[in-house]
Amino acid sequence: MVKKYWHTIGTNNWVFGCKFKNKEYTLFRHSQTEVVRYTKVKGNSSPYDGNTNYWASRMGKHPEMKKSVATLLKKQKGKCNHCGLTFMPGDKIETDHITPIKAGGNNLKDNLQALHSHCHDTKTKRDLKDIKSYKSQKIWDKTLKEINFHFEIIKWEWKDDLPTLVNGTRNRSLFTEEPDEGKLSRPVLKTSRAGDSLA
Repeated sequence: MVKKYWHTIGTNNWVFGCKFKNKEYTLFRHSQTEVVRYTKVKGNSSPYDGNTNYWASRMGKHPEMKKSVATLLKKQKGKCNHCGLTFMPGDKIETDHITPIKAGGNNLKDNLQALHSHCHDTKTKRDLKDIKSYKSQKIWDKTLKEINFHFEIIKWEWKDDLPTLVNGTRNRSLFTEEPDEGKLSRPVLKTSRAGDSLA
């Protein structure tokens, strides 16, 4: 009886278990169970007392709050990411992009945060500057790409710390003008017969 149900596994003697269809089943020991620490509920708080912010930040969900906002509150431990103050009942909570979409941000949950309404307004003012610098950086990158493209087409070499064209490598097709297509298009406007200045 003892040999049938009590086994030695590793350094553990007297492990209770059995074999069924060539698979071994054992009972867990108390030491194998992880201890889960729970946060004590504050005072006389109740899910029905109307404090949606507290319960949403505690559980990550609340029937009276959007799931996305409740998840953000739990992630931020009930505090505003901008001012660091705890959200109180009645505070207007807004969802904000940490990096604005127009400045290269995205809609992923790692780029979202919960802010007070007035903190969101303050952050939006700062974001406008970031968006402006992001757009100017994109324009500069595009210009630099075009300049590099032209430098690759035309052969240059450095002489006395100045870029100089290599003889016989200038591509004249970049600098010549296309001829007019007969009478269909002209570079100069023709006056009308009625005497108007423009046709």
